[in-house]
Amino acid sequence: MALIYFYLIIFQILFGSNMRTKDRVIKFPVEKSISPSSYKVPPVILARTPGVVISGDYLIFLRSFSDPLYSIFEMPDCNYLGDFGTLGRGPKEFGRPDARTATDFEKGFKVFDTRQGLLFIDITDFSVNRGFEIEQIRLPGELYILNDAVQINDSIIYGMPYVGKSDKLYAKYNILSSRVNYFGKYPSVCPEKDKENYWAMLWRNSVIKPDGTKFASFFARMKMFVIYNNHEVLEKEVIMNIPDFIFDAQRRKGNLTTFYKDVKATNEYIYALCLNESEGNTSMEVWDWQGNPVAKLNMENQIVSFDVTDDNKKLYCIDQMIVDKIFVYKLNPILNQTSSQ
Repeated sequence: MALIYFYLIIFQILFGSNMRTKDRVIKFPVEKSISPSSYKVPPVILARTPGVVISGDYLIFLRSFSDPLYSIFEMPDCNYLGDFGTLGRGPKEFGRPDARTATDFEKGFKVFDTRQGLLFIDITDFSVNRGFEIEQIRLPGELYILNDAVQINDSIIYGMPYVGKSDKLYAKYNILSSRVNYFGKYPSVCPEKDKENYWAMLWRNSVIKPDGTKFASFFARMKMFVIYNNHEVLEKEVIMNIPDFIFDAQRRKGNLTTFYKDVKATNEYIYALCLNESEGNTSMEVWDWQGNPVAKLNMENQIVSFDVTDDNKKLYCIDQMIVDKIFVYKLNPILNQTSSQ
């Protein structure tokens, strides 16, 4: 027995940096399959990197790389109103907007543009005369290629530093003072050496709690997430599945799995779209803001982007292949069930 223990210690010393955390199975209070209803729309739901935002009476479908950039639908029945938005450098044109960063505000939606900064797009007049207005917040030069950007309040923007800019997990830009700081440790599963090579493996989807007190990041290449408060303090790290090759550049070539694809939130819950590529199905995981599991919902179709109503009653979703339907999943009986347990 002593000899076995000795060899185990030697093995950990020699190979410990390559060992990964074993899969952790999370038990959700509710796990079930759900089916959607759908609204028929013109065949405009097509984009390589789409986004979906619910803002007041509108649902906005967003594209990043092709005109028109934005399609507007009237809630709740997804009545198609029209399109707008052109790529270019002229007045009221867009440089390189990232549809995945879009969120709502009281007059429309905001989106990060890697050429123009943070854009607030006012669509209050769209239903009358197809009008829209743009307000721009420019970013400092070192943050123009800011990935996974989110605005936590009127003065603070968080994002993922571009490769080589920092060994911290987040960049912080103060709009009022124009100062840039960096914070956040790499996840605990990252080996200590060669951290500068891990940037591509740390791609994530972040979301702000609407009241501005917290934000969460769900990782694409590792099934895990972290929750920080608005003082940049890590509150929770939940690790579920870390592929054993993820930090080995040679082994991971052509072997990558996508876990979390899109994340949205209300003040009560975080909704994380998990592709489960290795299992061949798509699920919506619901977590609370303490990092506790609430529900795992197996989706009937291949959802690629979505948003949730503020009252946690409905998910409005876009399918990966279907270009003429918006799918709606009802949540209120399911989440009511979890709250009563």
